[in-house]
Amino acid sequence: MPPREPIRIVELWQPRCAERFGVAPCAASLADGPRCYNCWGTCLDRDHYRGDGSIAWRFVPPTQALVPLYDRTGEHIGTNAFPTLRSVSVRSSKINVGSIRDGEKPLGVTGGVTVTLTDAPFDDYVGDWSRAVRGPRPGFFWAKWCARNQFYANMFLRVYEGFAGDALADMEQRLYILDSVDGPDSDGTVTLKGVDPLRLTDESRAQFPRETEMRLAGDITATTTAITIEASTPADVTDQFGNTATRYLGIGSEIIGYTGSSGSDGVWTLSGVTRGALGTEAASHGDDDSAQRVGRYELMDAWDIARDLLEHHTPVPAEFIDAAAWQAEAETYLTGYTFSRTVPKPTAVNTLLGELVRDGTFNLWWDERAQRIMLKAVRPEAATVVLSDSDHVVAGSLSQAREPDERISRVFIYYNPEDPTKSDDPDNYRSMRGRVEPDVEAEAGGADIRSKTIYSRWITTDAQAYELCQRLLARFRTTPRYLTATLADGALRIGQVADLTTRLDVDTEGQPVTRRWQCLKAQQVRPGETAEYLLQQFLYQARRYAFVMPDGAPGFALASDEAREGKACWLAGEDGKMSDGSEGYKLQ
Repeated sequence: MPPREPIRIVELWQPRCAERFGVAPCAASLADGPRCYNCWGTCLDRDHYRGDGSIAWRFVPPTQALVPLYDRTGEHIGTNAFPTLRSVSVRSSKINVGSIRDGEKPLGVTGGVTVTLTDAPFDDYVGDWSRAVRGPRPGFFWAKWCARNQFYANMFLRVYEGFAGDALADMEQRLYILDSVDGPDSDGTVTLKGVDPLRLTDESRAQFPRETEMRLAGDITATTTAITIEASTPADVTDQFGNTATRYLGIGSEIIGYTGSSGSDGVWTLSGVTRGALGTEAASHGDDDSAQRVGRYELMDAWDIARDLLEHHTPVPAEFIDAAAWQAEAETYLTGYTFSRTVPKPTAVNTLLGELVRDGTFNLWWDERAQRIMLKAVRPEAATVVLSDSDHVVAGSLSQAREPDERISRVFIYYNPEDPTKSDDPDNYRSMRGRVEPDVEAEAGGADIRSKTIYSRWITTDAQAYELCQRLLARFRTTPRYLTATLADGALRIGQVADLTTRLDVDTEGQPVTRRWQCLKAQQVRPGETAEYLLQQFLYQARRYAFVMPDGAPGFALASDEAREGKACWLAGEDGKMSDGSEGYKLQ
């Protein structure tokens, strides 16, 4: 049977107005001048714009066979493919485990896609509900599309990859948010760039708390509780920034708490006022002094804070977070990470997420294939992919690297800041926990001291600080090792772990060793065929971690090898060994 032809389809999805031009409630008319094309940029009656329709523009390479793709359900349209696609370049996400690597953002490297197309004549034969009335419009597709659409934050790029004969829904999909459209150039070149949703947490797009335009109306002393604020919008006064019933605002170096407000026309009187709140000192302030809302989380799970930041303080669509999956992971592996934090001024959400990932011992990344932001605790893995260089790795593609600058031999964590408005100075923290691993600092063995100091504004207990020390040292006490290997496209997903045996990794006797590695990056090389993977030696290896087993599970002697190394737990003897002499299980 001959191999099937691989195919690729790019789809640009955009919302469209579900109302018909000139049909009530739309009050626009076919007067001379610009016309409506059911998008925000051309709407002539924005009071009645209803953007819950959509159109998906589809593109394929001119050498690829055209197949019928048109579909319509109500006000949702998917077009047949335009044969104008030149190229697609996908950039993989990359996890920054523990937010340790310098030169990368706390959440690592975000993924993206670049799509290059050619402009072509287009007379609006699809998608224009009024074409029968006003006739076709001359021009080129992208020239007109750019004139009609100025903003793209609510548009998506999908890359479909499959084989001839596959239904669109059965193809593998990658999803990105449309970030920019360049062109058309004089030769008709158009470039679309898509980013993964975590890029929407950057400082320029998402801050917590957001900038609030507020000013003090009238002088106040350090004891005044009758406070009036001028605010440009009611939301600046009433919106919740965190999980507390009390709202907070900052004036100078003082934070003021309040439980209610009343007013109109931009002037608001605060009630239930507390001066010098959250460890700050009350002070006198003058009329017209600027004020800024303050964010505050109290005794909230670290992962739940991350979800709140993403869902309520960024433009990331809520459907990209599988709340049930996050909660299931957290309830199993992230209990005990209840944090508190005051954020006195606008801070990039990705900075806060990076701190939460580091201090809460979990990872966040965008899986463009699952089309979800994934959350995974730093934890043992019961089920892994088994690989070997002889059976799975493309010949000549395997390489190793070691990063001594990432090694940590001692960790010091300062936590519980006294004044949240002050800088990260050790004197501003009430507590400190440190841990040293002397066996990896022995000069005689060629080791040296590698110290890591963390100022945590989230950690509240000694147990949390100790656990963070433990986990960081467990993963980075020896020089972190990396492997780069080319495997089948889709063989691993980012965040997944694999047991790899290779002749390049041996024990002191020269025998190949099977080690556990975590996938940090998966860069596509040949779509549908191969991808280059970056793997980091995994924290939890060469140990059996204990899991609660179902009723009726067999005893250790009767269990299969697969069951023994899976989600299992049997009691060891007094010497810590199982009946076959192997290592006992470790409670996590």
